[in-house]
Amino acid sequence: MKFAFQVPIKYIKELDKENDYLFVLAQYLTNPKYLEFIQKTEKNIILDNGASELGESIDIKEYKKIIDLIKPDTIIIPDVLFNKKKSDMLEKKFMKLFSEEELSYYEFMRVVQGATTTEYCQSLLEIANGDNDYIIGISRSRRLISNGYSYLLNILKDSYTGNKKIKIHILGTENPLELEEFALYDNDTIKIVSTDTSLPINYSVYSLPFPKIKASRDFVRVKGVDLDWSGELDISLTKKNIKLFKSYYVNTIN
Repeated sequence: MKFAFQVPIKYIKELDKENDYLFVLAQYLTNPKYLEFIQKTEKNIILDNGASELGESIDIKEYKKIIDLIKPDTIIIPDVLFNKKKSDMLEKKFMKLFSEEELSYYEFMRVVQGATTTEYCQSLLEIANGDNDYIIGISRSRRLISNGYSYLLNILKDSYTGNKKIKIHILGTENPLELEEFALYDNDTIKIVSTDTSLPINYSVYSLPFPKIKASRDFVRVKGVDLDWSGELDISLTKKNIKLFKSYYVNTIN
């Protein structure tokens, strides 16, 4: 599994080596330093539409302009938090903005949405069983809808009717022990390919070492900061925090 960390723009160069790829937030690309860095990077880019922070995606035509500007590798299709119907409609409108050549060039990710457990699972299965070879994005909103990743992934495993390998991206890992769950889903049918998170960075913001825990209930979340945060980070501590965070996954698969 590949990792990307939401690092304040002020430190993106210093902490670039810690990222396996870049998870780019479209709404911050008005920042010249951020845009310049993204345009020069040789790493794979997943472009996020801003729905997690804003409630729904930025305007789809503006989003397409950003795509044309930075040419990301993977594009998260516009969606609306907790609203499957509007998300379905946005997908149809958005995909019409691309030529056949562009559709074959880019990789697309569809985020699962729904207001109830039933609707959320319906969205998950529709994406998995659909004709499009989308990466499935499971966002932080799932904690308000379902009973956890294992619950969702077992439903997917039991109800998937296709024969393609399902690729999943976890949007915003919220507890390091979730990484142990993710390590269990790396087989011929389901593979969690990547995740993005700010957890180890958040601890560094408050000059705290990332914790070693044995039970999910023991993890204490600390408040994060926006990408345009201008405070001071201890780079050495941040690198240690990131390494410890990753170890929850690495130690499980080994």
